[in-house]
Amino acid sequence: MPISDNYVVQYLIQNTDAGDGSLVWRETEFEGYVTSLNDIKIEFGCAPGRTGSRSFLTLSTVLSSIQIVEPYNVGIFRPKFANEDEERLAGLMKSLGQAIRRQCSARRQRETEFAGPIREDIYRRLLGTSPVKEFVSQAKVR
Repeated sequence: MPISDNYVVQYLIQNTDAGDGSLVWRETEFEGYVTSLNDIKIEFGCAPGRTGSRSFLTLSTVLSSIQIVEPYNVGIFRPKFANEDEERLAGLMKSLGQAIRRQCSARRQRETEFAGPIREDIYRRLLGTSPVKEFVSQAKVR
């Protein structure tokens, strides 16, 4: 039985929301996000179109890549998709985008809040004079 797009997107949402650091998204220069998992580079972004923007995921290895694209919404006054699977995928893509933005926003806030201690810890680690500070693990809990 093949693995569906919906299953993969749901898996990414769960790992993004887990908060255990297994999937850490970073913002890119081009208003997208990037991470990697099991040697797979994962990019998330939005592609503009005539009827609005659609989210997409690009999953790539050194030799190949695939894309998962949010299905077209063919509804005029309310969302309408070709079938239930497409409707579910559209909802999952939106949920993944929200989870990614939440994660990146929380990290930005944490970095601002702990800027001084983080800087000091990085300097000490660079110079080899101190082990990892406890505030870093405390910051992940928040």
